[in-house]
Amino acid sequence: MKNLDLSQVVHRSDADRLLEPAVPDTTVRAFLLQNLRRDPAAPAGWSRQMNLDVLGRDLGVIGDWPEAALAAAAPYDGPVLWLAGSRSGYVQPAYDAAMDRWFPRNRKVTLKDTGHWLHSERPELFVEILRRFLGDG
Repeated sequence: MKNLDLSQVVHRSDADRLLEPAVPDTTVRAFLLQNLRRDPAAPAGWSRQMNLDVLGRDLGVIGDWPEAALAAAAPYDGPVLWLAGSRSGYVQPAYDAAMDRWFPRNRKVTLKDTGHWLHSERPELFVEILRRFLGDG
């Protein structure tokens, strides 16, 4: 997004086309482009809503597991639904032990042929799983 030349963007589809080489996944690209806003005050008429400098600097901290900060905390003993997509690189088998320790009543459900954004890629299945977990189906 930082390298997206907004001076070449007339329509949102232009931004999509320009971003495609760096972000070939259409779902990820559509998600990122939600942060692009028409802005008459901006030199190119478009602006980025997210703070790319902060994200670039602190994404590792934002996405990290705060193991040390949780050292004195008790595990959560309520029910936890843990959803993952089989094609997502975000949920790793190595996370299972921490989830079991901090959320002993977790139930992990992995959706086949699904990436990271389950709710977007498989909305009907996502809602059905949530309904069953919440006892409404």
